[in-house]
Amino acid sequence: MKKLILFLMLFHSFLLTVSSQSESDCQWLVVNNIGKVGASIVNEKFVNDYPVQNTLEHTVFGSKFQMQNVTLPRRLTDRRAKNDILAIYNDWNHFNSREVNVNGNYARELDVFYPYLNNNYLGAVNHNFTTINTTPLSYLYLSDIYEDHDLPPEVRVLGRNSTSNSTTFRFGITHPDHSITANHDVVGGQDITLIIDRKSIQNGDVLQCNIARLIGTTTEFSDEYFTPSPVFNTPTKFCNVGAEYQNGRITFLGLDNLTPDTPPYVYVNLRGTDKLPLYFPDEPEKNSETVFRIQSLTKLHELHESILASHDPNLVKVLSICKTAEKQFVKYRIQFVNTGAVAADNLKVEVKFREGFNRDCIGELYFSAGGNGVPGSLDPPPSQTDKVFFDFEDLVQVGMYNPSEPEKSIGFVEFAIAVDNSMNLKDMRTKLDFNKVVVHFDTQRYQVMKFIDLVSKKKGRLRYLIKNCMWNCDSPSDLL
Repeated sequence: MKKLILFLMLFHSFLLTVSSQSESDCQWLVVNNIGKVGASIVNEKFVNDYPVQNTLEHTVFGSKFQMQNVTLPRRLTDRRAKNDILAIYNDWNHFNSREVNVNGNYARELDVFYPYLNNNYLGAVNHNFTTINTTPLSYLYLSDIYEDHDLPPEVRVLGRNSTSNSTTFRFGITHPDHSITANHDVVGGQDITLIIDRKSIQNGDVLQCNIARLIGTTTEFSDEYFTPSPVFNTPTKFCNVGAEYQNGRITFLGLDNLTPDTPPYVYVNLRGTDKLPLYFPDEPEKNSETVFRIQSLTKLHELHESILASHDPNLVKVLSICKTAEKQFVKYRIQFVNTGAVAADNLKVEVKFREGFNRDCIGELYFSAGGNGVPGSLDPPPSQTDKVFFDFEDLVQVGMYNPSEPEKSIGFVEFAIAVDNSMNLKDMRTKLDFNKVVVHFDTQRYQVMKFIDLVSKKKGRLRYLIKNCMWNCDSPSDLL
């Protein structure tokens, strides 16, 4: 049976090259002993760019700190409700909650990053932490609400001088029982940190990070699934030892001699690109995994990580906004993927707009299927109904999904629509989602439930703009 899901296309300019990654993954809450303060989700900042408590002093973390505005799970009975944490200390030891085996039980003391069983802090947003390791904390990565990435827009991580023993959370040092591990599953657009036992590799060894395959199979396919993501205060930025990246392969350098100062673990920070195979929550036989492979002179080390979709792939996405003296406009993309075993045709996207959207002023239409622009139209005219149908030409098809050629199974429609001037597009509280979005093809109908409003995070330096935004509806030109 055919099925469509919608897929969020991330900004490739933000993901595909190291040089373009001026912002770190939002989940890095401490970087180089500096806590993140007052950062928005899009415009990532750390305290070196913000005054701390109205001073210019940087927060250097010891064994105690406080995390504010992160809501932790209310229930302790759901294993998947826990928050994964990776803490890296100045001596390059670490705590990785994935490496802790509690046999399904929730630890009270030093073992794992869980709330204590008997406290009143579940559901609260400010929490105290104590590290058991006496070495200061250098880096902290939090996977909020287990394998999801939805931190509040204003997260603060501050030093805490209190000597009170009534701390809510504690964690120490973990020692992985495998040569290579990671801090969480693979998610497109998010960082993943590989942790490699220093004693298991040597100078010149190569880490391959461009391999994927269907789970349970051996046939591999290759693409640029990851790019280095700079986060460490080291010469290479994406790794704590000498390393070079080229075409999906990382070569380790300068590891000839082990000394007392040699880091016990090698950390490689990567970011998943939009070339990763898709995730199918209802069809596990179609899901893929990445293969991280180190081929040394004496041994092969591999790590297999499932490719998930923390961000629901069923999405409508705001692309940009623009404004004239008289009118203002919002541009959207609705993108879909054919996950069936045959090509999909009779494509149509139905949208029911909320109050404040002018259905008589829709322009900048662009239809795409299988990687190519295709004909399409509004049918019937928007003024004749409370719904708008974006109708692909009858003969247009999108191919069956193939993880080695995902672009052939993708279709989308882009459009801009005028909105009432009473809607403040610079206000993060302004709702730009729709009352209803349904994708049709053949006799199948799929309602889209999740919406991503990227332009709502306008406090940052990034701007999302409509380019060549011209049609016969006053031709907006002044960009926000």
